Amino acid sequence: MARAMFWNLHDFGNSDSFRNNAIGQTIYNAYKKFNLGYVLLCEIKSGASITWEEDITWHLGEKSTSFKSLNIFKQEGVKKKNSKLTNAQLGYFGFIPMTGDLNHQSEDIPDFKEVFGHTKQDFGLKGSNIFKAISKRNVVCYSGMMHKFFFYHANSSYHAKTLVPWVSFYLDNHLDQFMLFGDFNQNPEDLEAFEVLNNNNQIAASFKVKSSGDLNDVVFWKPNGATHNNGRTLDYIITKGYSINKIQIAEQVTYGSEEDPKFPSDHSPIVVIF
Repeated sequence: MARAMFWNLHDFGNSDSFRNNAIGQTIYNAYKKFNLGYVLLCEIKSGASITWEEDITWHLGEKSTSFKSLNIFKQEGVKKKNSKLTNAQLGYFGFIPMTGDLNHQSEDIPDFKEVFGHTKQDFGLKGSNIFKAISKRNVVCYSGMMHKFFFYHANSSYHAKTLVPWVSFYLDNHLDQFMLFGDFNQNPEDLEAFEVLNNNNQIAASFKVKSSGDLNDVVFWKPNGATHNNGRTLDYIITKGYSINKIQIAEQVTYGSEEDPKFPSDHSPIVVIF
């Protein structure tokens, strides 16, 4: 079985070494406990180093060295739509411990009309038929060691309820199997009924991400428990053609004082065994 962890690091890249060390130790502990084969991270604002207690070999690019730290940087990221508040958007970083390289590239998601056949959805934005005009971040495809993963950090707004089915339906139409990791910024049950209306406000297309099904279905898998500190489950996976053995929350290493412990992220790291 393969094991992967994905984690929203919540605006990673500041100079708080205590927080960065807690992130590094959390990843290291999960690696040791679950024998992780893949690590996928999002909300990377800028580069910074993470550390942990013991030497370990990470393979990145052509280099392979045993050390106690790793530089995390933005491998993939996009910018917000042109506005007075334009800032670099938070990006992605992925790697494979011990076993080899993890390649990455942005996945080009077609226009809404091309995916669903209709353009009735009203996002309240100019060019709303275009994925990159609505989504603040790309969908990234990571591949290595016989597996391919898609990773998507959806908008933290009502747009997520359309963007996530948009990505899922596109993948469903083009691939016999896929595994989509993400902070989808919506409860998974909200994906069980997505409808597209025509110009007469009639249902022209529908798409469901099911809570259970066979290998031909698109299914969401969620851990037992909330993944965000607001009590919601926002981080989970959507699959087709995969049987998931287990998905669970990994423990975060806290920092700060015993009287006031702090978590390095407002999202929990998620481990998937498949």
